[in-house]
Amino acid sequence: MWFDGYHQQFGKRLEEFHAVAIPAMLAELSPEQEEQVTQGAKEFPFDAVLDVLNSKHSYEDKVSRILAISGTWMNAASGSQWALGPLSSTAYSERVGIGVRWGEIAFSPLLNVAENLIDAYPTWPGVLREFAENQEDARDYFSQRLKEI
Repeated sequence: MWFDGYHQQFGKRLEEFHAVAIPAMLAELSPEQEEQVTQGAKEFPFDAVLDVLNSKHSYEDKVSRILAISGTWMNAASGSQWALGPLSSTAYSERVGIGVRWGEIAFSPLLNVAENLIDAYPTWPGVLREFAENQEDARDYFSQRLKEI
């Protein structure tokens, strides 16, 4: 599996994110939001992400909170798993980060997506609705693909 190399090099970061950042984020949610995020049974947790976008947290904290919310929800809703993978690359460099994967079918670079959401939100608040719709589309498509395997 091509994810193994990333995990060998950066696995401790993913383990720390899973052990520290996700529980901290869940503790900040309302009981209804926590259920929505951890059960994945409803639509994308728009309000939870909106609360983070409008918070006074630092940029890095917003990124990790949105990553934790969207990834936890996606994993519960579609059967994806936390993974490390490529976020971007050039001929001489590669940026690696946390996302989710659906087996060997696909990898979604959620860290990069969360950064883009935070960067675009101040000038285009509608980007959150587009982000939510894209996450719901990915949930539907890849959960169906996993069932077909």
